[in-house]
Amino acid sequence: MAYRWSLEGPAFEFPSPYGTENRFLVARGYALIALAVLIAAVVSFVGGEAPEVTVTLEKLPEPASAVPHLVAAMLLLMLGARDLWKASAQRQLLLAPGQPASLMPDVPREGSGLSPGAAALQRLLEVGEHRPAAVEGRYASALRLLGPDLAHAPTTLHDHLRVRFSHLGLALGLGLVLLVSFLAFREAPAQGAAALVPLLVCAGVLALRALHPEHRALSPWLVGLLVLLAGVLAGLLGVFAEALPRSASLPRLGLPLAALVMLFSVLLFESLGVLAARAQLQAPWLPAVAPETQDAEQEADPEQLMRDVDLELHRQWTEGIPNRRYGWLSPQLPRGAETGSFQALVLEESQPLVATAPLAARAGPAPGRAAAAAATPVPPAPTEAPRRGALLALNVTGLLWSLGGSMAWLWLATTHMLNPAASWVPAASGMAALAVGGYALRIGHLLWSRVEVVSTLTWLDLQGTWVRAPEAQRGRDEGGARTQGWHLRGRVAVLRSMFYAAAPHTAGSRVMLALVAHRAGATAWLQTVQELARKAAPAAMPSAAVAAAAAVRPRPREPEVPAPAAAAAAPRRVARFCTHCGTAVPAGARFCQHCGSVLPVE
Repeated sequence: MAYRWSLEGPAFEFPSPYGTENRFLVARGYALIALAVLIAAVVSFVGGEAPEVTVTLEKLPEPASAVPHLVAAMLLLMLGARDLWKASAQRQLLLAPGQPASLMPDVPREGSGLSPGAAALQRLLEVGEHRPAAVEGRYASALRLLGPDLAHAPTTLHDHLRVRFSHLGLALGLGLVLLVSFLAFREAPAQGAAALVPLLVCAGVLALRALHPEHRALSPWLVGLLVLLAGVLAGLLGVFAEALPRSASLPRLGLPLAALVMLFSVLLFESLGVLAARAQLQAPWLPAVAPETQDAEQEADPEQLMRDVDLELHRQWTEGIPNRRYGWLSPQLPRGAETGSFQALVLEESQPLVATAPLAARAGPAPGRAAAAAATPVPPAPTEAPRRGALLALNVTGLLWSLGGSMAWLWLATTHMLNPAASWVPAASGMAALAVGGYALRIGHLLWSRVEVVSTLTWLDLQGTWVRAPEAQRGRDEGGARTQGWHLRGRVAVLRSMFYAAAPHTAGSRVMLALVAHRAGATAWLQTVQELARKAAPAAMPSAAVAAAAAVRPRPREPEVPAPAAAAAAPRRVARFCTHCGTAVPAGARFCQHCGSVLPVE
């Protein structure tokens, strides 16, 4: 696939990882739209005749109202259309420049220095030692129970799991409130009023998460406070249930069953979300990369050489996308010094691209003829690929819950058109199942967005001594520095990393999975630097004695050539200057080209 910059904005296209999720969204969208049409057809053509009841002159039988069912049909229609629109929007993945995130903070291209994580990355290349940061923050104890591989996972996955644990704790607490209220109150109106509180609290938290998925997980103290407030409010409603308006109608809604369906579904789906995330944890394979070394004898200006290396790196940008620079130390030559030592360092990463065979050959820098013929190796995939069983189960159950809730509304519409006095229990339970089923598909969205990419790490180290020519020291020019016996080392490695496209591209959102040395690329870089050094070598300067002799040597007098007769007869024009501004003007000019003043006639 060609990585072309988008014409609509600063973005380039990646292969979309949402193929499987889009199938579930399309199936759910078409199913909800079909059920919405069926509900509208039922309320339009089913029933219409008065039921067989005793008719009196004081009160005639009232037909069933179609308004609630038409509202439900419109809701299903909008949800189905939204799923189809979302699946269509996810057919391609566009990433802006700078995405996915770099492994560490970048060094500005106009500056010099080392990134805070450059030392750890250099140590990884040298000895193969990688120490991830310890898991800290909210729900750290629960996160550590998932195993040591979680420390190597992206921080965005940590945040995803924190949300899952916070919702599990909230659902367990609200389930306890529902159980206590069911045991404490024996009357049906009191049980229905008390069950309304955990139902609304859980639905509100899920709706807030769906509207603002970027928000952080609820703190443990906030979860406990919500559960406590829900328990107090449920107790008050249960005690004063008889005083509520239309309290006798609460048993017909089946609120305790709806709350039970929602809380049980949340526990099930959040548990599946934790298992699906746990299945994507992998231990990285990051061996050491042996350096390629070479001694150089060419004389070159160190500062000019590094400028040429920078231009060569620029020329080797993958798909024209700038490299991520983690380290750049240019030689610092003291002014006025005649000799000294220098060290230069380069540590850059190319643009991460999807690990496909055609792209692997062009992912590396491949400078020089030797590396142009050498194929870039691709890091092996981890031995244990992420298992998608729990993720598929999460989406399948979410689809089934959505269809079950919609079918409950269809059955209720048919029953009410035939019997207006039928119970509304399937309505509340079906709405709860429909809402949590859609939320289940939302849980797996981050996990489906997993993308593995391949990039090239280039590390160059130049060390040696330099000397400045005496002629340059005596002059005002501080150039003229030359290298003497410098040493060159290089490491080039191909890195396989992973990130989640649906998560924010922040620091720590992309992690390393595998690393393989690219010796041909490193050798090619050494040859390229040697070639650049030969091109940057200063021209041979004449010695002081030769320069002094040339300065005092008399210049031979050229023989005089007689001028032509016509030229000798022509009048000689002297140089002219403007009388106002003093600017030299061409012979015969009538106006000054600088100030526009009128010039006197010759």
